[in-house]
Amino acid sequence: MFRAFRSAPLPRPGSAMTGVAPPLGVGAVALWAALCFSQDAAAAAYALQNANDSLVGAVSRVRANHEDTLADLARLNGLGHSEIRLANPGVDIWLPGQGTEVVLPNQFVLPAAPRRGIVLNIPEMRLYYFPPANEAGLEVVTYPLGVGREGWSTPYLSTRII
Repeated sequence: MFRAFRSAPLPRPGSAMTGVAPPLGVGAVALWAALCFSQDAAAAAYALQNANDSLVGAVSRVRANHEDTLADLARLNGLGHSEIRLANPGVDIWLPGQGTEVVLPNQFVLPAAPRRGIVLNIPEMRLYYFPPANEAGLEVVTYPLGVGREGWSTPYLSTRII
C-alpha cells in the first residue's frame, strides 16, 4: 500500500539546507529531520525521460573486498538492509569474502502514486521525492528507509502544509 504526503522540499544530495519548514506532524518532522541531518542518508537521483516513466536505475554488480560487509555496501550504494539481502541470498552479510560478486539492486519501479512531493512505499521501505520540474527536466530522488526501533510500527499518515 502506498501512502503519499507532501512536506517541505528535501535538500538534493550534496546541497545545504536553506531554511526551516513550518510545523508538521510528528511523523513528517521525524522523517524530514532524519533525511536532512543524517550524514548516512544515501540518496540517488534519477532523471525521468517523461512523466510516464515507471522504471529508473539499473542493477549493477561489485566485487567485495576483504573488509566489506553487505551492510557497508548497501549504505554506500543507497540501499536498505532488506534490499541487499534479498538480492544476495547466498552471501554472508558480515563476511561476504574477498572477490565475492555482490548484486546491487539499484533499479526501482516507481510507485503508482501522484508524482509530486514525497511518496513513501512502506512495503518496499523506500522514500521517493519528486521535486517540482525545473529547466533540467523531471527527476526523482530516492532514499532507503529503516526501522528506527524494534516494535515501533511505521506511522501511516497523510499531512499537508497550510
